[in-house]
Amino acid sequence: MLSICNVTVITDCTVLPVPKDGFTYMITSEKGIVMHIMKYLSKQLYTHMETIRKEFNKSASDKIAELFQLLKFEGTDQELFSFEMSLGNDGRA
Repeated sequence: MLSICNVTVITDCTVLPVPKDGFTYMITSEKGIVMHIMKYLSKQLYTHMETIRKEFNKSASDKIAELFQLLKFEGTDQELFSFEMSLGNDGRA
C-alpha cells in the first residue's frame, strides 16, 4: 500500500521512498545501515538534550537579553541595547 506524505525540507536533499517491507529487509540484512541510523539518531538526541540542558541552566537575565535580541531581529537597528518598545497612553507596554 502506497502512503502519501507531505514533507518540508530546510536544505536541498533527495528523498528515497522505501516500502516498509523493503526497509525492514534492508535493516535486518545490512547491519552497517542499522548502525549508521542508530548513530545518527543518537547524535541528534544528544544534541537536542544538550540544547535543552543549556537553556534550562541559563540565568533569568540571560534569557531576557536573548528575548530582546530575538524581538529586534527583524528591526533595522541591530546595535546592542537598541530595542525600542512602544508604550501605550497609560505608560505601560
